[in-house]
Amino acid sequence: MAWSLVRESAAQTTNGVGTLPSNSTAGNLLVAVVTNGSATALTAPSGWTAVASITNGTISEAYIWAYFNNPGGLSSFTFAGGSGAIQVHVQEYTCTNVAQVSAASATGTNTAGAVASVTVTGGAGTLAGDLVIAAGFEHLTATNVIAWTDPSGYTQDAGLSVATATNHGYGGRVLSAASGGAQSVNWEQQEGAAMYKAGYSAPSGAAVALVAATAKTVIGVAAPAQFGVDLTKLRISFDGVTASAIPVLVELCYATFATNPPGTNSTSITVQQEYGRSIVAGFTAAYAWTAANEPTVLTTLDNWTLTPNGGLVVYDIPLGSTPDSAVSQGFAIRCTAPAAVNCRPTLKFERC
Repeated sequence: MAWSLVRESAAQTTNGVGTLPSNSTAGNLLVAVVTNGSATALTAPSGWTAVASITNGTISEAYIWAYFNNPGGLSSFTFAGGSGAIQVHVQEYTCTNVAQVSAASATGTNTAGAVASVTVTGGAGTLAGDLVIAAGFEHLTATNVIAWTDPSGYTQDAGLSVATATNHGYGGRVLSAASGGAQSVNWEQQEGAAMYKAGYSAPSGAAVALVAATAKTVIGVAAPAQFGVDLTKLRISFDGVTASAIPVLVELCYATFATNPPGTNSTSITVQQEYGRSIVAGFTAAYAWTAANEPTVLTTLDNWTLTPNGGLVVYDIPLGSTPDSAVSQGFAIRCTAPAAVNCRPTLKFERC
C-alpha cells in the first residue's frame, strides 16, 4: 500500500473556498483542512464528511474533512459558517492496492492555550503505511506574522498563509506512517520578530476597609469570552500606623466567578490599557466585595502575611511563570486582617 499526492491547492484561501488546480479523479480521496477564528460550526459541501474537529473556547476551531470515493470532475469547494475568514486548503490523494477509502481509521484532538507548541495523539487504529493528516490553528492576541515548524516527518501543505494576521491555520501530511498504532504529532509556531502584547491595569478606586477577622475579596478581574487573563503584576498596601499590629493574611486566588463576578456586590473598576495594540478588550474588574457576598469559586494560588503598619508589596511575577485564566474567569486578592485596617490593591495583566 502506498499513498501519493495527486494535486493540492496552490495556496490556503481565507474566503472559505478551496480550489484544486484541475478536476479530481473519480475514486480518489479528497481532504480539506479548514480553520476559523470562532467556535461557530462550519458546514461543508455535499459529499464531505468531518473526520475530526475541535474548538478552543470561543476563539478558534479546526476541521479535517474528507470526501471518500469522490465521483471525479470536482475542483472547487465552498465551506460556510464561522465568523470572518475561513481558511481552506484541499488535497487529492490516491493509494495503490486499495480500490477506495471509506473512513478514517483513527483520529485525535487536543488544545492548549498561551503556548508555542501542542501535541496531539491519535487513536491506535493506524497501520504502517497509512496516510496521516494534521491540522492546527493558532489565534494571536494581536496581528503578527507566523512561522510553523513542521512535526517530524510531515510535509506542510502548499501556500499556508503566514502573513500579518491574528488567525493562522496549519495543514500537513505523512504519506506513509512509519509504524502502526497511535500517531503522536507535535508542531510549533513562532511569531515574527515584532512580538506584540497588550497590558492592562486595574487599580482600586478607593481604600478598601477590612473588618477584623473577616475574609474579604479586595480586588478581582475577569476575562471576557474571547481570551483569558495573564496576570503579570500585583500591588497591595495598608494604611495602619501601629507597629505592634498583627500581620494581615493576603491570598492570591484563581476565581471562576460562578457567582458575584466583578461589578456584582462590588465596586466596578474602569480597566486602563497601559501598552500594546488597542482593542475593545472586555475585561471586567472590581474592588471591595460587600459582606456575605464573596465571589465564588476562589482557589488560593499563593498566600503570605504582611504587616498592616504601612505594609507594601509590589510584585512583578517572573516571565514564564505568570498564571493565566480560562475565558470568562480570572483572579482576585482576598485579605483577612486581625484588626480593622484599610488597603489599596492593584492588578496588572495581559491578554492570553
